[in-house]
Amino acid sequence: MISDEFAQKIIELDEDTLKAQLAIQEQELANESTSRSASSLESLEEALIATPRGGFDEEIINAGDRLFQKLNVKAYQLMCTDIFDDQEIQTQFQSLLQENLGKVAGGFKANLGKLAGALTPILATNLHLAYPIAAILAALIIKTISSATAETICEVWKGKVNES
Repeated sequence: MISDEFAQKIIELDEDTLKAQLAIQEQELANESTSRSASSLESLEEALIATPRGGFDEEIINAGDRLFQKLNVKAYQLMCTDIFDDQEIQTQFQSLLQENLGKVAGGFKANLGKLAGALTPILATNLHLAYPIAAILAALIIKTISSATAETICEVWKGKVNES
């Protein structure tokens, strides 16, 4: 399980860093010589601490962006459409939103880290993702839909999915 504190650290990272880490985590998981610990949240935390000073290569960021676009569509379909035919997940997602978001002019008023932390296991389980990838995906999703309120989240998210 992801702690609220760690989720908050992830949500505070800029999108390029998150996308680069998404690509790096995917590559580490795909690499046969990488140990199983690469799929742990501890490995992600270590990777985030070791972020290069000059940032990441544009190619790595673009690879992470492409992966995010694919996973973002799947996550949207899981949470906001009936394509997966699982009302329980959608109800759970809406409950998380209501619990963690407040309605204010202009969008979110929430503990976004807590919401990302709560969203991580849902994404990991239902999209069959390693926890580090699910944690990064959750943070990117929260950043993508940050202009929404709990009532408009799926509408705003759909617009962002359609843009990509």
